[in-house]
Amino acid sequence: NLVFRELKIKYKGAVLGVFWSMLQPLFLLLIYTFAFRYVVRIRVDHFPVFLFSVLLPWTFLSTSLGAGVSAITDHGSLVKKIYFPRAVLPLATVFFNLTQFLLTLLVFIPALPLLDVPLTPALLALPALIALQLPFVAGLVLAASALYVSFRDLRHFVELLLQFWFWLTPVVYPLDMVPARFTPFFVLNPMVHFAGAYRRLILDGRVPPFQ
Repeated sequence: NLVFRELKIKYKGAVLGVFWSMLQPLFLLLIYTFAFRYVVRIRVDHFPVFLFSVLLPWTFLSTSLGAGVSAITDHGSLVKKIYFPRAVLPLATVFFNLTQFLLTLLVFIPALPLLDVPLTPALLALPALIALQLPFVAGLVLAASALYVSFRDLRHFVELLLQFWFWLTPVVYPLDMVPARFTPFFVLNPMVHFAGAYRRLILDGRVPPFQ
């Protein structure tokens, strides 16, 4: 009910409603394709797919954590009125952003052939990969929302952390661009492994090693 309420609030009064969640990534995909194919010309094959295959799951993480950190305190009046599992509030934020993530994939995946990337049987493993990322994101949001009740500076720390974390994750660059001496530190970042798994599955058409 909380997830549906957030969806209704976000698209209240909009003629296209939930379709805006599908149109936004489509327009972004067109813009990035034009920019990096004809203007910037980064030397990475299929760069729009290279970028979006990680940018979308990264956005799922960052929007969930950014909004979920204050999920309990934002519903303070509800928390004080009635007893219910407090974890419901941050988890509702996670599942709301998961819904947005899935809607963007509904646009991105069918567009792959238009970007010279074939649809492969490996894409059938995409739900399993999302199912692995979901508890990782949920765990971070649950921990952050619980800590934020007592430490209100945490929201500002999370904002800085996400900016720093973004550039430590190979979203706009391949991992092999990282100097060898820094690679052991980069691979401590869990999102590096998620990034590699999404790219291998979507761009290379190979199922990643799930272990």
